[in-house]
Amino acid sequence: MDISSRIYWMKVLLGVVIGLINGFIGIIHWPGVVIGVAALFVTYPLSLLLIRYTGGQSPEAAQLKPFKILTNGLPAYLFVWVVTWTVIFNLLNPGAFF
Repeated sequence: MDISSRIYWMKVLLGVVIGLINGFIGIIHWPGVVIGVAALFVTYPLSLLLIRYTGGQSPEAAQLKPFKILTNGLPAYLFVWVVTWTVIFNLLNPGAFF
């Protein structure tokens, strides 16, 4: 598996993990949204550190531009995070907004 694929799947996996954490916290309304989005923005840079220490020193990683590393997998990370958070929250808190 090449480095771009590993970066992509690491970010998708991290999106699932953060979505699960946000869903299990279960804070509703605006405090929940603020905490969830803050967790998203705090953990995304951590994913870049994770990538760097799990294979970022390879010769093929040196050929990738920093912008490519930053943006590769970002839409999937966001989408998986939102879907996971929404599904877990709604399974654990049915009728929370009614």
